[in-house]
Amino acid sequence: MAAAAGIGTDEEALVKAVADIKTPADLSKIDAELKSNPNSEYKSVKELVAGELGYFDRSYQEEIAKKFIELGLPNYLNDGIIPATETKPQPAQPDRSSQTGTTEGQSLSQGKITVNSDKSAPLVVVFGGTDVGGRVSGDYMYDYFKQDTLPDTTTFIANSSRIDGAQAWSEISGLGLTPVKKILYLFSGGYLPGMSLLNRVDPTEWAAIYLVDIWIGRNLTTKNFYTKLAADFPDKVKYYYTGGENSAGGSANLAAKRQIIATVNRSKGSDSHMGANDIAVTDLVNDIRA
Repeated sequence: MAAAAGIGTDEEALVKAVADIKTPADLSKIDAELKSNPNSEYKSVKELVAGELGYFDRSYQEEIAKKFIELGLPNYLNDGIIPATETKPQPAQPDRSSQTGTTEGQSLSQGKITVNSDKSAPLVVVFGGTDVGGRVSGDYMYDYFKQDTLPDTTTFIANSSRIDGAQAWSEISGLGLTPVKKILYLFSGGYLPGMSLLNRVDPTEWAAIYLVDIWIGRNLTTKNFYTKLAADFPDKVKYYYTGGENSAGGSANLAAKRQIIATVNRSKGSDSHMGANDIAVTDLVNDIRA
């Protein structure tokens, strides 16, 4: 309701609100609340999405549609039907963040952190993208940040792109770490919690900020945030992208992509969205060791 209130629609807030729906049962409760609430213009999430997102909002529509597919409701946006089904518990994902030797894995509410025994070890904070092939980024980012990739660092990997970046930082800060340097790594949909964190922690506190094929889209707030970040900190921001010179690639905003490339001192292209991680992580490891 907040995303649809007032003049215009806060598309990103709407996408995030839908992303926070955990089960079909939760969706049923939300639809029932909207139907009974006299202050709600719409009587279901289906009606709200249809009423607020139009032809030029297809990227947001696609993100929302993917969420309903994940919920097992691929036709919900068409028919609004939520079948009565028994929710089956999902098998627990193995804690792949635990490492041996000088590190110890811990689970926080927003992600997992591998804490180095040296509290002054470099800190790497990773916010991954949207789900890929049924895997959340809190799982697949370990394909790139393997146990032996950064053995001399403390590394946090967010549970998903839907976390609260500021809350994640609050929990990390509470561990009493004194890192010699801090590095922020944002991949794809990690742009959104990245904005939350960078509004809490000044960019000057980070030794480097990796923007790895982050999604920007047509939202002016997001575009202005990241193009300004690159312009203000051209040495600090490292940009990795996909698509040729006339393609928006994973950014979904060609003008913003060109602007960031022209601004920062390091930018590299990749043949694939996920493959951009291979290039960026290799550079990150070399940067830490330098």
